[in-house]
Amino acid sequence: MDARLDGAALKIGLWNGAAMREGALLYRRLMESARAEGIRGGTAILQVEGSGGGRVFRSIENEAASNALPIWLEWMDERARIAAWLPRALSELRGEGVCAMAEVTLWSTGLQVAGTSQPVVRVGGRAGQRADVRPATYTTEDRRTVSGVPGLEIRVYTHEGVFLNGKPIYQAVAEWLRRRGVLWFATTRAAAGYGGDGMFRRAGVLPFRQDAPVVMTILDLHDHAIAWLPEFQALLGSAALVVSAEVTLYRPQ
Repeated sequence: MDARLDGAALKIGLWNGAAMREGALLYRRLMESARAEGIRGGTAILQVEGSGGGRVFRSIENEAASNALPIWLEWMDERARIAAWLPRALSELRGEGVCAMAEVTLWSTGLQVAGTSQPVVRVGGRAGQRADVRPATYTTEDRRTVSGVPGLEIRVYTHEGVFLNGKPIYQAVAEWLRRRGVLWFATTRAAAGYGGDGMFRRAGVLPFRQDAPVVMTILDLHDHAIAWLPEFQALLGSAALVVSAEVTLYRPQ
């Protein structure tokens, strides 16, 4: 059975994060609507500046004391479920932003990777334990000089309250990726979101509250990423939603 499912990413850019709809923040209404529809995960990322459609340009310098900065929203699920919710999302949006949908691949735990005989297993015990996956054939130097070649963009959706091997999950993942020589990765702290448990989380203003959603973005060569993705998903288990999309990588020589 294939560990990869055809999925879709629905993305909405709101020009004003403080936009209201029927007495509630619009981005929160969209999040609640998606959660009620059974969409498996959603994330809201506050931007530092932006504009569009002839709207007012907003930046963190002039909106620091408000929540009127642009917001980027993302939802990931199987294609049919996203398509079924899309009309409702557009009805809520009504001219307050821009909506786009893209095809992605959803990676699931405990299944078998297509084209191999190696099962994807959930890792127990030490976080460093490795599944038996096919090694990459690219050298480190190859990965430093790629240009116009197939690649993968991988997004990992989780939250700060998850720990792996005694460390916050995003720190443990960063170390894991660095050891495998991926081309690029970075972590973003989101403003709000929910995952498979249905719990809505927000970035706290208090220093002791550290349970905000986080999104890790990874870029790597397609064949190299496919080689380490089953082990990566087994390492994360149900602690994160892993989504990939095909891209073309370019790097100036």
